[in-house]
Amino acid sequence: MRPISFIITLFVICASVNTNKAGLYESCRTPNGKPAICTPLPQCRRLLTVIRERERMPPSRLKFVRDSQCGWYRTQLVCCGDDDDYETKNAYVKNASESDQDQCECGYQDLGNNKVSGGQATDIKEFPWMAQIGYANNFRGRTIWACGGTLISPQHVLTAAHCVAGEALRVLGLPTTVKLSEYNTDTEVDYYRGIRKKYVLIGVEKIIPHEKYDIDDPISANDIAVLKLNKKVTCSDFIRPICLPDPNDVPQKGDRLTVAGWGLTETNRISNLLLKVSMPLVEQKRCRKQYWRQGVNLIDSQICAGGEEIKDSCKGDSGGPLMRLTITPPDDIRWRQEGIVSYGHEHCGTRNFPAVYTKVVDFLPWIENVIKN
Repeated sequence: MRPISFIITLFVICASVNTNKAGLYESCRTPNGKPAICTPLPQCRRLLTVIRERERMPPSRLKFVRDSQCGWYRTQLVCCGDDDDYETKNAYVKNASESDQDQCECGYQDLGNNKVSGGQATDIKEFPWMAQIGYANNFRGRTIWACGGTLISPQHVLTAAHCVAGEALRVLGLPTTVKLSEYNTDTEVDYYRGIRKKYVLIGVEKIIPHEKYDIDDPISANDIAVLKLNKKVTCSDFIRPICLPDPNDVPQKGDRLTVAGWGLTETNRISNLLLKVSMPLVEQKRCRKQYWRQGVNLIDSQICAGGEEIKDSCKGDSGGPLMRLTITPPDDIRWRQEGIVSYGHEHCGTRNFPAVYTKVVDFLPWIENVIKN
């Protein structure tokens, strides 16, 4: 048997250029358009067998293996599917723009893969549920964009209560507008990789903070609110809702979650581009102990994530989502919102000090009731 290292080296040298890039264990699509996971080559038995027996394999099968490359992480990564269909297809693969009915299906994004990385700008089509909240500030005479949120239905945006009640009203003003399909806040029209789009502004009809949120406590629990828009949005590749969490599939300690927003960067400047960062879910017991030392008592409806240096949500990200990419066999890949950015350490990205998020799954009945009524 040939050493695996030799096989991988040969694979790399012979490989053709492939644009299906992803990171370790991120989602990707095989050359025949099927959802899969970007996996180290030695762990993908199906493709490894093709390489080991390449003398007996048809050229089309070897090409399939070469076209399956999706990245590099200490070894070659391949988009490893779960069937034996080695035919490379150029046929259209169903995505976010297939039909009007599909447009508002939650949690999908029209990308070649659903990449998750830390501390980098997003693709222009990533996270089409992201929203910015605009405040009518009479003192300054203009709209201030200060908090984030997520579209959870064609007419509702989920955010943090501290963004729409209490001190926020006194300092920022009344939330009157939601901005969707935003990418670069410095430009009115976004151009990126040949794509041109403009943001969409929609008025706020009703502000609904959780009734148990304490407006006099900046670190209150029940930090959740819904904004009802004054009309239903038209869904597209750039505007669609995120899925709410599944009570039967909750994240576990160490799972990687993703935060996105236009908040402060490590240089202490507000980002003009929508950024994303990947971070681990932190054990509740450990997080409670950390905050207890600061005089803060966390409850079960709050979760913690982060604690890695520089990687964190920060000022300006408030109300935004803590998200998880979920894969339901055979090929259902969606983003779900597990948390809402609530608060954290004064210095964002402090090592071993995770941020606190409202645990969305605990508020599903409340959210559903608000949307229904």
